[in-house]
Amino acid sequence: MPLAESPLPRLLRATGAAPGVLAVTLLTGWFTHAQLRQMEQAFYAGNQAVAQQIATAADLSLYAGDTASLHALASGMVAAQLAQRVEISNHAGIFVHAGTLPDMTASLAVATAPVRLARIIYLSDYPDATETASASASAQSEPLGIVRIYRATAPYRQARLHALLQSLLPGSVCVLLIVLLTGRATRGQQRLLGRIHATLARLQPDPPHARDAEPERQSPDLALLAAEADRLAADLQERAAEASRQNRQAREEALHSITRMEQASRARARFLASASHDLRQPLHAMGLFIDGLRAADLPEQRPALAHLQEGIDIMGLLLDDLLDISRLDAHVLKPSHAPLRLDTLFARIDAMHGARAAGQRIRLAWRGGDRTVLGDHMLLARMLGNMVMNAIQHSRGTVILVTARRAPCTADGTPCVRVQVRDNGQGIAPLHHDRIFEEFFQVANAGRDARKGFGLGLSICARIARVLGTSIQVRSGLQCGSAFSFLLPCAPPGAIPPPSVAPPVPPGVPLDGLNCLVIDDDAAIREASAMLLRQWGCRVDLAAQRQEGLWWLGSPDRRYDVILCDLQLQEVQDGLSILEAARLHQPRAMQVLVSGATAPDVLRQLREAGVMLLTKPVAPARLRTLLAQAARRRGMASGA
Repeated sequence: MPLAESPLPRLLRATGAAPGVLAVTLLTGWFTHAQLRQMEQAFYAGNQAVAQQIATAADLSLYAGDTASLHALASGMVAAQLAQRVEISNHAGIFVHAGTLPDMTASLAVATAPVRLARIIYLSDYPDATETASASASAQSEPLGIVRIYRATAPYRQARLHALLQSLLPGSVCVLLIVLLTGRATRGQQRLLGRIHATLARLQPDPPHARDAEPERQSPDLALLAAEADRLAADLQERAAEASRQNRQAREEALHSITRMEQASRARARFLASASHDLRQPLHAMGLFIDGLRAADLPEQRPALAHLQEGIDIMGLLLDDLLDISRLDAHVLKPSHAPLRLDTLFARIDAMHGARAAGQRIRLAWRGGDRTVLGDHMLLARMLGNMVMNAIQHSRGTVILVTARRAPCTADGTPCVRVQVRDNGQGIAPLHHDRIFEEFFQVANAGRDARKGFGLGLSICARIARVLGTSIQVRSGLQCGSAFSFLLPCAPPGAIPPPSVAPPVPPGVPLDGLNCLVIDDDAAIREASAMLLRQWGCRVDLAAQRQEGLWWLGSPDRRYDVILCDLQLQEVQDGLSILEAARLHQPRAMQVLVSGATAPDVLRQLREAGVMLLTKPVAPARLRTLLAQAARRRGMASGA
């Protein structure tokens, strides 16, 4: 068989080329896969960073229902070509989008990120003067909504194809060189085999005439093949290192951007907390001054004073509502489930809102108050009171019926009571049923009349319901009235509700001779407090600093009945230390901390300290009730 027709030369060439081709193929495949994988991670990490950036920037706009700002944010991202389409939505029905989606055949990459309020201001509200601050720790807030972005993958696929071609080109060159060098090396071996074949043929009898040509010298350079493979590996490693560096740089830039946004969010929270405190300070002083001016016989000034007091009350309500929202979102309020008779709750709410309902010719009716449920008295009073107040302000009806009826048991067999607030007013259109629980949303207050509220009452109700482990159901239609209801678990048989809180001391209790010490670094608050307390017949000492307050407390000729101390003196929270000293020097005095600070950590610290807290601005009537309690306690001690 002629050597040219033998499979041996082809076998030699395949055997010689196979190890090199295999090595180059494996190296090229491995480094190409690593590079493409890093490109993919960088692409999707960039998408997620953009989505997170939008979510962080959209928190307050989504929180306030500001769809115009949300649309501007989404359009800006699309205009900056950071996304082909941006969607921002929440469970309450807000859906804002910008950009367009291509046809269904196009491939898109989708990234989502939850919208959260990181740390907001935490304000404080206490319905009873003797109740202490309630707070608990929780770091995570529930998401307000979600951000979804769409980016076309065509540019990424083109870059991936380009990188793939760049990676395969050196490998292809190396394979070609290996094949050429292997062919050159095997040709020398083939010539040697040809000479052997020709020699054997001459030894045969009657050998055929053959021309024996001197074979060329062969020196196959295997080192060249190894050097080319090393060069290819080095090139691929260099490319992989560059891609890794770019990916790491992109991640660092994304993290740096997120860190800057988080720092901006914390700075905003600090600013809002400071602004809240600074707003409460002058409001507190103004309320005290106005109440003091009411005692003056100035008939021509009474309308102006009434308007001033109304403005202060409205601002105070807004601050209190925002405080409730921030405390509920931060899970600072921890419910205390205890047996509660509903007639006690109904009586409290009727006392709070009955006069206003009567002034608007609305009749409040209460049914089923003889039932006993498990719940937090303070939170239930806030939630049910908000529902009743909402009906008084917006229903335009004539009757508000509050009922408590037995409801079917829950899935675990717990018997329940359904509490319902129903009116015969104008009703709510079905398309607004979800939005009425959003912050600042009002169906019939386009002029934003502050006397009709701020659109926060039902939002607070929804948050309290979540804290209590229930939910609010709405049944309403135009000209059909409205019904808001929620479920409460029944108290176990034999459960005895705690005794109701003693009614507040009537404001007519004389305060003559009541010794008071006011410690506050704000001159206006000191002056207003002294004027009002002296009008009520109290003896007042004033202190502006910690050392001055401690001097009055340690004075042997001073025996105080009430100590009103600000928490923050000269930018330092010294109020607690002053009250600790007061317990030693003035043990019989009623010690009250007055503060405009509402941060959850501060409230938690005050709750653990067990101090009585009044949150600025303090209503003069509330302050007088507190002083009357101190006067009654002093009288009881004197009688004993």
